[in-house]
Amino acid sequence: MKKNLDISTQVFGANILLTHLQAFEAEIEGFRNNKDIEAVHRMRVASRRLRCTLPLFSASFSERKAQRWLANITEISDYLGEVRDYDVQIDYLKKQIDSLPNENLKPGFNRLILRLSKSQEKIKQKVLKALECDENLQMIKEMNKFLPPLVELKDQVYLYTPSLYNLSFKAVTSRLDHFLAFEEFIFQPEKVKEIHAMRTSNKWLRYTCETFAPLYSDELKHPLLFLRKTQEALGELHDCDLWIQYLPVFMEKEEKRTLEYFGKTRPYRNLVPGLEYLLEQKQKERLALYQVFVETWQNSQAENIWGELRQAIQAPFSQQVDLSKQPNSTSSVQEP
Repeated sequence: MKKNLDISTQVFGANILLTHLQAFEAEIEGFRNNKDIEAVHRMRVASRRLRCTLPLFSASFSERKAQRWLANITEISDYLGEVRDYDVQIDYLKKQIDSLPNENLKPGFNRLILRLSKSQEKIKQKVLKALECDENLQMIKEMNKFLPPLVELKDQVYLYTPSLYNLSFKAVTSRLDHFLAFEEFIFQPEKVKEIHAMRTSNKWLRYTCETFAPLYSDELKHPLLFLRKTQEALGELHDCDLWIQYLPVFMEKEEKRTLEYFGKTRPYRNLVPGLEYLLEQKQKERLALYQVFVETWQNSQAENIWGELRQAIQAPFSQQVDLSKQPNSTSSVQEP
């Protein structure tokens, strides 16, 4: 076992990890029963927080165990991300279908709902299989065995040590530098792949900041607010990009499927108006959402949000703050 994290840092990390693990486990039954559509979302968020937080404190565990846990969590998290994407798309189509301007648009929407629902069900089965496989059950069992004894020490050891602040500084700085490296693509709307990567980086930066927010009272509240806004703007942009990339491929496949089944493509023509209408709407929507994202980013620059974040995590060192005094706030802002 690695020894480069002091006991206080291990206890702090164990408390964070156990919180996310329990949030993840709490949604498993709801996912299995398929009674609560938001269970998928909450479960995905909990899995992503585990995925982000585990590497920060992996030195508390054997390297082999930490790598195995992370691989297992990543697999489940990826599947849950796909299920959630389908949820968002299907929900959008169902909400739009009754307000379409023409009846001839509905067949295309209905066909999309049918195909997406079938694809989603296949991914759900993969999630259930992953949750029930021996390796992942063993991971949950091991984490529930390893983490609670460390958490029980939180009232016996002082948590806010220089080594914990140092870990926070390095982790947040690394994530922030990675995030800001995508700045060159912000004013290049055609860089879909890079903007999506920026969204992912924004997400990991936000989760990392939330992990260590209790160390800084309310100093990270303002940067976290902007990270949330940026994540929302990039998320909506990503949803449009998914449609814009998916629809032409879907149309091509559906035409071939129709030809193979009927021996002709005439039935497919009934789907085209709705599919083309949706594609056009999403292209227009992306233009508007892109402007929202740019404005959000420009506001963050005008308010020097990222400089404020750097200053907050550096303050305990540069201002010689007494690290023996516990911060006033021990809660962080954590929302999906």
